[in-house]
Amino acid sequence: MRLGTILLAVSALLTSACASSSYPPLVSIPPVPPADEANQTEIDRTLTAASELQSLYEEGYLESAQVRDLSQLPIIGAAAIAALILLDSNADPTDAARFGVFAGAYTAGRDQLNGTGLTDAYIAGHGALTCVLAEGSNFAGTDAQTRYSELDDLLQDIANQIADVLQERWTEPTNSASQAEALRLARAMADQAITAARTAETAALVEQAAYRGSPTVFRNAVASISVRVASRGRVRPAVDFATLRDAMAPAKAPDVGTPQGANPMDVASVIQRIVTKTSGLITLTARLSSGMPSYSQSLDRVAACPDQIR
Repeated sequence: MRLGTILLAVSALLTSACASSSYPPLVSIPPVPPADEANQTEIDRTLTAASELQSLYEEGYLESAQVRDLSQLPIIGAAAIAALILLDSNADPTDAARFGVFAGAYTAGRDQLNGTGLTDAYIAGHGALTCVLAEGSNFAGTDAQTRYSELDDLLQDIANQIADVLQERWTEPTNSASQAEALRLARAMADQAITAARTAETAALVEQAAYRGSPTVFRNAVASISVRVASRGRVRPAVDFATLRDAMAPAKAPDVGTPQGANPMDVASVIQRIVTKTSGLITLTARLSSGMPSYSQSLDRVAACPDQIR
């Protein structure tokens, strides 16, 4: 019997020596480097905290998995010893029962001290933080700052271009009756271009507002992930994410008419100026629509990242 116990102990030690290398590692993603190391933004600081927390979750996953698995070895050893006792015809069956009582008490104590879902919570938290960090490149770093600056410049350009087209559209030529139909068509084209430009401008202003409000969403997402992992998935705190989709009213064009002090123009000149300004507005609208970053959709994904922890 003593030999069997020794063999089980040696087997347990060998198993524990191999346990640390039997768990697949989790990849921790570094945050996007700040555009300005000396003056980091709130997004930069939040992403750094998320990356550090992710590394801690990787360590926690490995440690908790090893502790959980090693804590099974005494149960296995007790069961094997009890089985050896039962095989011995001269042994007292109550000895096997004692090992059964020990195993039951040990299991209850182990389950009380070690959360059964802790390892899975670490893995889920690690994945949720990866979800947050993956969206970080849209809001942090040099490229993100450049994209936002381009959006800001385009918004200013299109507001100015709308004002220019409006001014030309409402200019009254001296001999409008001679080319009334051509003037009507030019003004109709200008009106359509202005409508399309205002639609694109409004959508871009929503994205601009989403970018400016992004620190709140990132901070809340990382905080929510940490809370859910800390509570091992039993508590799911409600996270109140700031509303970022409020549409902003497009910039109003100035009240225009025939500029004071300007010489009246003939209808051909007015039509030509309307067409030229409208063409420029159409081009700007296309640039704004095609190059508009989807900040709000990205923030929706960030806000949903904590839901990966069930």
